[in-house]
Amino acid sequence: MGGRPVEPPLTKLILDSSYFGGETWHASWAPTERELGYMPKITALMVDGDRDDPYANTSRRGADAVGRAGDAFAAELGGVAAIERGTAPAGATELGRVWSPTVAQLIDKSLVVSDNTVAEMLARQVAITVGTGNTFEAIDPAVRQALETYGIARGGIRVVDGSGLSPDNAVPPAYLTRLFAKVEAREGSLGVIRDGLPVAGQRGSLSYADRFAGENAVADGSVFAKTGWIDTGYTLAGIIHAQDGTTLTFAISALGDVSQITADAKVAIDTLATGFYRCGDELSNE
Repeated sequence: MGGRPVEPPLTKLILDSSYFGGETWHASWAPTERELGYMPKITALMVDGDRDDPYANTSRRGADAVGRAGDAFAAELGGVAAIERGTAPAGATELGRVWSPTVAQLIDKSLVVSDNTVAEMLARQVAITVGTGNTFEAIDPAVRQALETYGIARGGIRVVDGSGLSPDNAVPPAYLTRLFAKVEAREGSLGVIRDGLPVAGQRGSLSYADRFAGENAVADGSVFAKTGWIDTGYTLAGIIHAQDGTTLTFAISALGDVSQITADAKVAIDTLATGFYRCGDELSNE
């Protein structure tokens, strides 16, 4: 009787992470970012952001993302006797394919819960797409090239990673306020960012119990902004639909050693943003 030919069992895995190049950890990142669960080593092959707990946004990351990905594949396939690292040969048969979420969905995730891994991957994809390379060094020229299409002078900008974890990043507040004006206007593809922003008291990292609480809750639903934090600074930048109907853009930075005063810095920033909300057109005309 005829039938489908029997496929030989898979006995060896070759792990190819060559889509990204260069270092897997930026020299300026604090090692604690991996230990506390905010960032893995950046490779083109990893599973669940290399989290110890794949169901948690914040979970300790491993020391060998590629190796752990290989172990996960081997466990699912069964019968794998050898795992090696290399590159796929030209013309290799494709055995399967999984599509990622859309870029819009990935941007939303990176914004709403401050997913550093997704943000880093998106920056690397931008660099690959515009042709500047596939390493950390390729990100700055790629981002500059992409931002040029929105017509904002970019003097003084330095973007060394996609996540913002590096203290070597430098983006002037005035640049951010001009960019957020274009985000609010949904210029080009920026509407995707507008839709993904956390919202005070309602969505994402601005809906947590320690944000816009107490008297600052008056601004709930009216502040649409991205949070940021490293040991040397706490930030908030975005858009405010003010009490009097005025639309404002803003950028606030608390700089210095904020590692021990995070709660105070967040409350102070929220209070200032709430002040902007209350002032509205009065503030914008000063």
